[in-house]
Amino acid sequence: TKIQGYKTFGFREEWLSEYFADPDYFWKSNSLGPAQVDGFKAWLKDAEITDAKNNITRFGEILQKISVDDVNLTWELIITNLSYNSFIVNWFCNNVKVGNKFDKKLLEGYIKEQGFASRGKTIPNALAALFQTFEYSPVGDILNFCATDANKKTVRGEYTDITNAGIAYCLYRYAEKKGIRSLRVSDFYTDECVNGPYKTFGISKTTFVNSLRSLNSEANRV
Repeated sequence: TKIQGYKTFGFREEWLSEYFADPDYFWKSNSLGPAQVDGFKAWLKDAEITDAKNNITRFGEILQKISVDDVNLTWELIITNLSYNSFIVNWFCNNVKVGNKFDKKLLEGYIKEQGFASRGKTIPNALAALFQTFEYSPVGDILNFCATDANKKTVRGEYTDITNAGIAYCLYRYAEKKGIRSLRVSDFYTDECVNGPYKTFGISKTTFVNSLRSLNSEANRV
């Protein structure tokens, strides 16, 4: 797996807003520095918002519309895609459980223990970018990837506000990647499961089942 360092820059909400305001003009003139542009390009590609030539994708166009009034869904869709395409987001989702304490050094140690080799500062850079994403986007506080426990330690929190469309998209991506059409709730809560709603968002079984019930009864058939 190629470990992308994103030039140490996180996926920032303000950059995404600036990009979505005018995707074509953004590449001609923007408020980012050259290294920030490189990092942001990598995030956009991994989120499937842009293609290999930095053109906005169909998914990117849909997200552009959604982002105007639904912050939660916007970032749920982004994180779902990143959980498949970004080494560091995939690793965090599948290795840091809800309630687990973490900091950069600790995570760097775990990644190296698992035998992921990288040259120079690639792993620390990827972690710096992840932590910036937590700080400068809704992923940290709204999606609760970066919460604080009673002792003021940083922990992964549980995400309880997942949207119906967000859970549906997460399930479809999982089924598509696995090449399966039929899923059981319990399958997502095994240690062997990679990605899916529990690993990606840290949602409890109760929240998950309730989401499935409301999906099932929704009038507009998400």
